[in-house]
Amino acid sequence: SLTSYTIVSPNSITNFAQLQFHSKKSCRRITNDKKKIETASCGYFINQNRFTSRNVSYLNSRPYSRKFIVSNALPPYIDSDSHAYDDETIKTDEEKDRTYDGFGPLIPIAEKLDDVTGNWALSYADLSPETPKTPAGILFLVTNIFYAISGIGLALHGDVVFGALTEVAGIVSFWYHYTQLELGKDRKEVRLTLLIDYLTAGSALIYGTVYLAQLGISATSPEMLASGAISIACLSLCWVWEYGYPYLFWHSLWHITSAYTGFMVGQAHIDMPQ
Repeated sequence: SLTSYTIVSPNSITNFAQLQFHSKKSCRRITNDKKKIETASCGYFINQNRFTSRNVSYLNSRPYSRKFIVSNALPPYIDSDSHAYDDETIKTDEEKDRTYDGFGPLIPIAEKLDDVTGNWALSYADLSPETPKTPAGILFLVTNIFYAISGIGLALHGDVVFGALTEVAGIVSFWYHYTQLELGKDRKEVRLTLLIDYLTAGSALIYGTVYLAQLGISATSPEMLASGAISIACLSLCWVWEYGYPYLFWHSLWHITSAYTGFMVGQAHIDMPQ
């Protein structure tokens, strides 16, 4: 059910905003009398922004920085030991972390991608309230094992290079999605792993495409074509519903079907008459 709260500044600034959210976790906040700490449930906003110790946004889409809230609303009523507040996670659209700290030699590639796509290519889905430790988050991460199965299978059948590329793509995919679930939205660390995911997955896709060109249409089975089409459709639907459970569902299917398609392409190339 949805519950409404009004947070009021203790020094009579103004009411910040009406909060509505799904019950998820226990957290503390100031009640309207400005003197009492109330333990309440907080979790997933109906506007798909989280209310946790890491992320607070208001329904009027005008989030305040953590520094503003701490200095003007929460002390002295907040229990500082139960929440670690910082200034980095609550930002307006203009303040989102689009820096490239830690990208190293990948900075030119990241800048070019952001420039060409209008910051779309290195954006990613907000999967809150799921984390790497929730059932849905765990199941999502586990689907990366299909890349491992595919890569090992190809290597055992004699294609070590394509098998290794598939293995690396799966490892990096797991890394990217783990940070996506763990760190949440608008984090440069996640954007970096996403960029590396593009590079490793792209290498495997290019290698597989070369195999398809060598095979020719006559050696391409209907099952291979159907699996490839389904995988592309699943990936496309991830961008249509780029949030929460829909993304988890469709992107999980992308992992499974793309790994299977890659294995079939590699196996067909192994079996191709020399």
